[in-house]
Amino acid sequence: MAIAGTTPIEEQVLVDLSLWLARVMQYSASHPACAQLAEKTHRTLTRALAASSPLTFGVLAEDIVIGDVTARHPAIRARLAPHLHARGLLLLRFAHGVAVSELTDLVELLTLPSETIYDRGGIVRLAMERGIVRVQIEEIAHEVTTEERNLQKRRKRLRDFFRDMLRNLIAERSVDVVLREQLGELLEHPDIASAILEEDTVGIAEAAAGFALMVQKEAKSRGLDLAPKLRDVLLALAPHSKDRLVIGFPAQVGEFRAALAWAFEEFTESDLGRFLLPAVRAHAADLDAVLYAINAAVPSEGRRFAALRWLGSALFDLPADDPAAAEALAQIARPVAGYESFRAERECLQEHAVRAIASRAFFALPAADAIAAPIISVAPGPRDPVSIFPMSAPPAMRTSSMPPPGSMPPPPVGTAPLPRPAPIVNGRVVVAEVIRIAARSAALGRICRAIPEVVASLVDEGAGDGVVGVVRGLSDAMRLDTSGVAASALREVGTSASSSRILDEIDTSSASVEDEELADMVATVNLVVLHSPEVAVQRLETTENRKMRRVLLDALPLAGDALLPFVRARLRAPEWYVARNAVLLLSRCGGTTHDLAGVARYPNEKVRLEVARALRVIPPDQVAMDIAASYLTDSSHDVSQAARVVLRGDLLGVGAIATLEAVAADDAQSEELRRRIVETLGHSPNDAAAAALFKLIHPRGLLEMGASSQIRDAAAVALHGSQAPSAAARFEEALHSTTWRVRKACERAMGKT
Repeated sequence: MAIAGTTPIEEQVLVDLSLWLARVMQYSASHPACAQLAEKTHRTLTRALAASSPLTFGVLAEDIVIGDVTARHPAIRARLAPHLHARGLLLLRFAHGVAVSELTDLVELLTLPSETIYDRGGIVRLAMERGIVRVQIEEIAHEVTTEERNLQKRRKRLRDFFRDMLRNLIAERSVDVVLREQLGELLEHPDIASAILEEDTVGIAEAAAGFALMVQKEAKSRGLDLAPKLRDVLLALAPHSKDRLVIGFPAQVGEFRAALAWAFEEFTESDLGRFLLPAVRAHAADLDAVLYAINAAVPSEGRRFAALRWLGSALFDLPADDPAAAEALAQIARPVAGYESFRAERECLQEHAVRAIASRAFFALPAADAIAAPIISVAPGPRDPVSIFPMSAPPAMRTSSMPPPGSMPPPPVGTAPLPRPAPIVNGRVVVAEVIRIAARSAALGRICRAIPEVVASLVDEGAGDGVVGVVRGLSDAMRLDTSGVAASALREVGTSASSSRILDEIDTSSASVEDEELADMVATVNLVVLHSPEVAVQRLETTENRKMRRVLLDALPLAGDALLPFVRARLRAPEWYVARNAVLLLSRCGGTTHDLAGVARYPNEKVRLEVARALRVIPPDQVAMDIAASYLTDSSHDVSQAARVVLRGDLLGVGAIATLEAVAADDAQSEELRRRIVETLGHSPNDAAAAALFKLIHPRGLLEMGASSQIRDAAAVALHGSQAPSAAARFEEALHSTTWRVRKACERAMGKT
C-alpha cells in the first residue's frame, strides 16, 4: 500500500476519506475513535486546497479521476470508488474553507444504505438539507425502473407497517391478518428489516425489542418457528447498531425485555460472540456497562462464557494498523483488580487479549529475532490470567504472571540461549529512601539545597521515577522537618524550569504503572499544578495518554483562581477536545456562566454537552437559563436532555422566556418537552412568562395538532397558579374569552387547581 509520503496530496485526501469512512461504518461519526481520522482528513484536505482550489474528483464504478489522471491507490479503487458510485455520486468537489462539521455531515450521509439515499431523494437533496455548502455533489441521473419503484414501495410499506405495529404493541391492541402477512414479508427480507430498525440509532434497542415481541407473538399464535429468521435480521445490523442494542438491553422492561432475551436464545455461541464484539471494542476502557448487559441478556453462565471465548478469539483478527484497536486490546488486557465487578468475565477476555497482544508483538519482530524468541505459554491457575509474551517483548508488555527465568523451557535446538535481563533499579524508591534517611539526620538542609540541581540532572537523564522519588521523599520529610527547608525545596521542584519536562517524563511512564507508584506520580503532578498551572494546562493539550489526561483533569482544579486565565484562553480553541477540557475545568475552578456563554454554540456536540453539564455545577443565573433554553432544540439528543434538568422558572429572563415560548408553540416538538416548558414558565414570577402562557392558551389557527389542546390545558393550569404580578388578570381575561376552546381550558384549570 502506498504511504502518505509517496502519494500525491490530492490522492491522499481520498485515502484519508476512505479510512475515515470505514471507521465510521464500524462505529459512528461521533465516536471518539473517529475524531482523529476526521481531523487528519480535514488537515490533508486543507493542504490540498491551499495548493489548488476547488478540488474536483470524478467518480467511476471502480476508480476515481483526479483531473485527467486516475487514482493509483488500491484503497481508493477497491473500497472508496465502488462505495461512492453505489450511492449515485458522479462528481465530488471541495471548495476552500470547508469545515470539519461539513465533512462529518457528508460522511454520515455516505454511511447510509444506497436504498435509503434513493428513497429520500438522492445524495444531492440530502446534502442540501444538511446545509453542506462547500462540498458540491453531482449525482447520476438515475432512471427508476419498474422493479426499483416496486422495491421502494415495498420498503415504504414495510416501514409504515413496523411503526403501526410498534404503536399497537405499546397500546396493547390486537393485530389483524394483513399485518401478520406483512410481518412475514419483513422477516423474509432481513436487509430491509435491519435498515428499518437502524433508522433511529438512539432508540434501536427499543425498536429491536418491539420487533422481537411482534415475532414472538406471531410464532406462538400460529405455531411457527420464526426465531431463526429474527436472528438473521439482528445479525444483519451494522456494528454500531449492535453496540447500541447491547448497551440498551438492560433498559428494556416487561414483555419487550423478555422478547429480546428470547431472540438471543436462538443465537449460537459464535453468533453471540460476533454480536457482542462491537460493544466490547467500543467500551473497552469501561466494560462495566457492557458486562452488565451481557449478564442480563445471557443469564446462563456456561453459554455466556462460551460466547466470551468466541469473542476473545475474534480479538486476534482486529487490524494491526488500527490505533483504536490496539488501545482497546491494551485496555482489555490490563490486570484485573480484585475489587472490580464481573471479575470472571474480565479475566476470560483478558486472557485472550493478552494472547492477541503477544502474537502481534511476535509477528512484528524481524525474522531473526522471531526465530530466537519463541513464544512462551504458561498454563493458568484457577483464577490467574494467562501470560504469553516473546522474551524480546517490551517490559511494559510483561506481567507478573511471567514465569521466573529458571523455570522457562529451553530454546529450540540450534538457537542461542536468550540473555537474562539486567536487574531493574527503582529510582523512585531509592531516591525517596535517601531523603527519608537525611530527614532523620543533620544532612536534610544540605540535600534540600541541592534538590533543584538534582531534579534537573534526573530530568536530563530521563529518570522520571527519580523525580517522583524526590517528591515522595520530601513529602515524608516534611513531617519531621520543623525548619521548613523540605517544604521550600518541594515548592522549588514545582516552580522549576524543568516542570514541563517532569510532566513529560511522567506522561511517558504513567501508562504502565498502578497502585502506589501511580499515587506518587499523581502527587508529583499535583505539585506542578499548584505552582505551575500553565505548564500543566499545556501538557493536557498535547498528551495522548488517557491516564495522564485523567490525572491532570483531577489535579488542575487544585490551582483554583490561578487556573482561570489559562482556561478562559482555551474556551474557543479550534480543537474540540481542548475546548471541552477547558469547559470541564472552568466549572471546577470558579468560572461563571458568562464564560460558558461564549462557547455555548461551539460546533462540536461534545463541547456543548460539557457546557450543559457545567451548568449543573456553576451557580445558576439568567445567563445559564438562556443557554439551557437554547439547548432544548439542539441537534444532539444528549445535549437537549441535559439542558432540561438545568431549567428553573424562578431564574428565567426575557430572552429565555421568548425561546421557551417558541419551542412550546412548535407542534414539531415532543409533547413531553412542551409540557415541561409550560410547567417551567408557570414557576416564573416574570410578567413575560405570564404573557407567554397567555399566548399559548389561545389557538393559532382553525386547525390544530392533536397535542395542542393538551398543551392549552397545561398552559391554563400554569397561568392559573403563576405568581407573576399580571398572571391573575391575564387568566381572568382568558376565562371570559369569546373563544370557546380558551374559555373551557380555563374552566378546567380552575377545577384542577
